[in-house]
Amino acid sequence: MVHRLGAIASEISYPFSHSSYYDAEMGAGLTKSLWAFAKPVARERIVDMKRYAVKLEKKYSVDGKRRVNIDPGLLTPENFILGTGKNFTHRIYLGRGVFADLTLTYRKGEGYCALPWTYRDYMTDEVRAFLENVRNAMGNG
Repeated sequence: MVHRLGAIASEISYPFSHSSYYDAEMGAGLTKSLWAFAKPVARERIVDMKRYAVKLEKKYSVDGKRRVNIDPGLLTPENFILGTGKNFTHRIYLGRGVFADLTLTYRKGEGYCALPWTYRDYMTDEVRAFLENVRNAMGNG
């Protein structure tokens, strides 16, 4: 598949059963997908990517309710961050309404590790293994 950011190199999809946060807006039985693009994206593009994601969410909304929730992330050799529009104590403001959420850190011998605020689905072995495989494919194994 080819997307605005280029070809998707790998992806993982799983039932989003770790939270009922989106049920009222999107309904139950959601599926979550993570995509890794073949071409690296510069870290500073996270602000533009999140702002574009918000435009897509609005474009596909029905009666003011989102049908998709898109949170772009950046996987680096040392961590995994998500771009978000919501502030919280551990999030760093990047500008133009976008915050960086440090979601996982990488530790040699342990792989990507959760933090106290990490969303539960990112703590799963399945997601962490996917991110580890992407990291290795980037030449960081």
